[in-house]
Amino acid sequence: MAEDIRRMDSHCVRTLGMPAAVLMENAGRGAAREIVSRMAPCRAAVLAGKGNNGGDGFVIARHLSAAGFDAAVFCIGAMEGLSEEAALNRELLKALGIRMISLDPSGPLPEHMAEINSAPLVVDAVYGVGFRGSLRESVKPFARALHPEGAVFCVDMPSGIDSDTGRGEALMKADFTLAMEAPKPGLYLYPGRKYAGEVIRIGLGVPWRFEDPSLPRLKESFSIPPREPDCYKGSFAHVGIVGGRLGMTGAAILAAKSALCCGAGLVSVASPSAWAHIYETAVSDAMTCPVKSSEGYGDDPGELLEFAAGKDTVAIGPGFGRSSREFVREFLRRCPVPMVVDADALWCAGNDPGLLEEIGPKCVFTPHYGEMSYLTGLSIEEIKADKLKAAAGFARRYNTCLVLKGPDTVTAYPGKTFINTSGCPAMAGPGFGDVLCGMIASGAASPEDMVFLHGLAGQRAAEELSEACVRAEDIIRYIPVCIKERSTL
Repeated sequence: MAEDIRRMDSHCVRTLGMPAAVLMENAGRGAAREIVSRMAPCRAAVLAGKGNNGGDGFVIARHLSAAGFDAAVFCIGAMEGLSEEAALNRELLKALGIRMISLDPSGPLPEHMAEINSAPLVVDAVYGVGFRGSLRESVKPFARALHPEGAVFCVDMPSGIDSDTGRGEALMKADFTLAMEAPKPGLYLYPGRKYAGEVIRIGLGVPWRFEDPSLPRLKESFSIPPREPDCYKGSFAHVGIVGGRLGMTGAAILAAKSALCCGAGLVSVASPSAWAHIYETAVSDAMTCPVKSSEGYGDDPGELLEFAAGKDTVAIGPGFGRSSREFVREFLRRCPVPMVVDADALWCAGNDPGLLEEIGPKCVFTPHYGEMSYLTGLSIEEIKADKLKAAAGFARRYNTCLVLKGPDTVTAYPGKTFINTSGCPAMAGPGFGDVLCGMIASGAASPEDMVFLHGLAGQRAAEELSEACVRAEDIIRYIPVCIKERSTL
């Protein structure tokens, strides 16, 4: 995060004695090297702000010029009060005769906009990781006038995006973001993620590692342990599924199928006896456990608690409905095995700190934004404004695992948080959460591994079927494809 970048800079300068100018040179030279490896020499417009991000832009312009590019630097705003390192690199540009143009973004739109927009290469080095809030009103007309026709490379972050939360509105969308030393969370949290393009890591040549376990980690792969040759079905989890009232049986069916697909040894579905045949027909390799009530699960969870007692984990909620809130709350309190709490069971748990503290250590909660709002009392906008903070705070408070679903799913434990990097817009539809619930309940891998595999299966399905045509069932079909591909790497 931004504070950790500042700590790294301080460590290098004050503890190691590395001049700040060396860090800036390493950053700019590394960024220029990546640009040159992807672009033939051409006209380049480098937009530079007055902070150290702008100083990196000065270094980039110098190295691009040395590589044969016709580089011009457009200084955005008054170039007063520059850091010593940025001022040094500005003077180097002047000495080398590299063209520098000062622009006042708050004044009339400058005549140089056409030159910037038509450049085959545009480098955004206006705002860095310290940016917070939103673009100033005076800058917004300038941002609206930016329509680069060429390739856009952003230095560290797309300007205008908060590096910690991903919130904000970028000056322009990147084709590539050149992330210094480590990618920032805001590159993988929306809306920042849609502006970032391909993220390229630039090493700064410093002996520093981001080892603080409380820092968010990017989830960029998954791992499912191989099976031992003498295994049998009892070697793996026996998963119980509780949900799927009449009219919503599909949710429990999807959860059961995905649990089996991910390697559960056995899957049993609890069902009111009147419609147990639906599950027996739809999921032939799962077992059903009919309960007495023909209308639903009744008011006494005793029968379902007996069902849960023989399982390794229970997934409760997919398609359960909201008519038995007290029944669900009592089941959550008394369930003797770990649970994945999803969908309507999350609504039933509600914003009840006492209940959540009691059940948190034995649960994985899997809410989307609306369900997270039920659990916490926060508004959806408050949650979106700092998704990492909301997820990490919940996990820490209730000593639990939280999977906060969305296009940038966050998995949080007390003191440890993961940002998922897989997935695609094809997964914005019904049933995808039910599939993920079953995958996590299977116990085949950690929740964050299953989240990544879920998104990867969605990507593979979209590649084959198109984004508009992917259904939740398709995710289940592509899970084995992704696992097989992983096993051959």
